[in-house]
Amino acid sequence: MDLRDPIPVYKTPSVTEAQLVSTTFENAGIPIFVTEGPVEEGSPLFGLSVEIEPQVWISREDLPRAQPILNDLIAQLREEAEVPDTPAEPGPDIDVVCEECGETSTYPASQRGTVQQCEHCGAYIDVGVEDDGGEWAASAEEEKVEGADQDTE
Repeated sequence: MDLRDPIPVYKTPSVTEAQLVSTTFENAGIPIFVTEGPVEEGSPLFGLSVEIEPQVWISREDLPRAQPILNDLIAQLREEAEVPDTPAEPGPDIDVVCEECGETSTYPASQRGTVQQCEHCGAYIDVGVEDDGGEWAASAEEEKVEGADQDTE
């Protein structure tokens, strides 16, 4: 580390994010040092294992120049990570017939692909999932053959 009076200015569990911060500082002409991570130190035998996350270090004298750059970068990272406030068009409500009681329940489209409880009997039902039955489903032809086999017995 060739920094005078080094101080850590950014710590993250993401090596990629640490590299982004260090590249941004280097492009601004600010010398940096990045500790590698995540690394475990200590002895797992004695329960003293500590995970060290990557850190970006700069010289204390560069802090006034680095702070606004870092603030802008953090704001940009937060903005990119935010989920949009308005959800996509969910679509029409979904009617589901319960396999247990045979009653129809209606669920909002936002629950498509989830498991809910039948409003009538409390049984668990799949909302908006087309049941192809997977490998256990018998085709109509197979059911006819099975029915014919039972008739001949």
